[in-house]
Amino acid sequence: MEALVAALKRMGKFAGAGAALATLCVAVGALRTIALLLSGRHLTPLEADDARALAIYVGSFIAAGALFGLLRPILKGRVGIIVGCMLAGIVVMLGVGFAEAGGVRALDGALWVILPVFGMVFGAALAYGFLRMS
Repeated sequence: MEALVAALKRMGKFAGAGAALATLCVAVGALRTIALLLSGRHLTPLEADDARALAIYVGSFIAAGALFGLLRPILKGRVGIIVGCMLAGIVVMLGVGFAEAGGVRALDGALWVILPVFGMVFGAALAYGFLRMS
């Protein structure tokens, strides 16, 4: 029972980190939108599909963090961190793909290959940055 509680705490901690990273990414997008509006460009108003896509986007970061937290005890050392970040990157990129395409069924065969590859690359880049800082 203690192992389960510890795993749930880890998952919550890393899911929170995923939410923080998603918030940072959304904030960057909001700043870019403000810059566009200040430059005189006109954008279409937000719609329900935009809110759904944003929820999927943020949810994928949270799910990726929870997955990393769940697997953290078996992801030892530098290689473990890189592998964990690559797995989390796959979750995030598939979430972004689902959000952009309009759902799981809307993804074509090539995207099921391309998105995980991009996720591994972005995850490895995140791990590289994290490991350089620590």
